[in-house]
Amino acid sequence: DYHNKLDSLRFGVSYHIKYSMWSMSVLDMLMHGKVVLMPNLNAFPEMVPDDYPYLFNNATEFIQMFRHLQDCTDAELLYWGDRVHTYARERFTWEAHDHN
Repeated sequence: DYHNKLDSLRFGVSYHIKYSMWSMSVLDMLMHGKVVLMPNLNAFPEMVPDDYPYLFNNATEFIQMFRHLQDCTDAELLYWGDRVHTYARERFTWEAHDHN
């Protein structure tokens, strides 16, 4: 059910509250080829390519990016979804770390 829900998302949203990070859920969404709007904090920037445009620094940026993602084309979401999927697959899977 969880993976079916991820497949049905248009895009994801993550947040950070002092001690709380949702990095595993973010990686799950990235592996499903989903754009994730996330804070430009801690490990989040490491999960995406350097030119990833959906890292926010403050509430104003969050609102602007959230509105953009609601209205942008499917082609934009598919482009970035493919990029983040490939990026995550090359760095965060067992296969990427299997050096036998």
